[in-house]
Amino acid sequence: MSSGFHPFGGRVSRRFGDKSLHPDDAYLSYHDIRLTVEDVDCIKNDWLTDNAIAFWEEYLEHEKLNAYPKARIVLLRPSMAFMLLQTNDPMSLKSALPSFEHTTHIFLPVNDCRDVETAEGGSHWSLLLVSVVDGVAFHYDSLCPSNMEEAKMLSHHISQLLQKPLKFVNLDDSPQQENGSDCGVFVCLLMQHLLLGRLLQAHAQDKEGDVEGD
Repeated sequence: MSSGFHPFGGRVSRRFGDKSLHPDDAYLSYHDIRLTVEDVDCIKNDWLTDNAIAFWEEYLEHEKLNAYPKARIVLLRPSMAFMLLQTNDPMSLKSALPSFEHTTHIFLPVNDCRDVETAEGGSHWSLLLVSVVDGVAFHYDSLCPSNMEEAKMLSHHISQLLQKPLKFVNLDDSPQQENGSDCGVFVCLLMQHLLLGRLLQAHAQDKEGDVEGD
């Protein structure tokens, strides 16, 4: 792999081409995320694991979101979103989750797994975008309405955590996948589009306004 392949610079530790690696061994590390050999094998088979989506969120945070220090946007990791979906007491997770005190938007990957004992369970991903400032939870599902109930439940639980009512909106016009395995890719691309093309674009315009005002 050439050095010009990725935008991570020297922040990535890689172990490519080592055929002796075990499935649980680290294949690639980036900040707090470690992709294993198994994660990468799943990607090759057109499925994104929790870890792969978390890697994408880590990338967006460090390479994109950090350029907008005034932005109050949280990209919740799949493992945290799963815990929040499964719990009967959302407030009990408050100490384990990021502070949402000044947060304007929260991205939550939604998985249809209902078995807390099964690692990497589930068969479908979708995306929940909570606009805290507007009191709305938007659900983007590339295989609509597969994850409707899970997304509604997650919206209800995040509403309890925020101590603020949220209107749940399932977006029927979300881009739809044409096969049975692209759901994770759709989640990552939608997250990027909504973050960079919508939310951070608004912050960029605010920056321009501040400069002109000066």
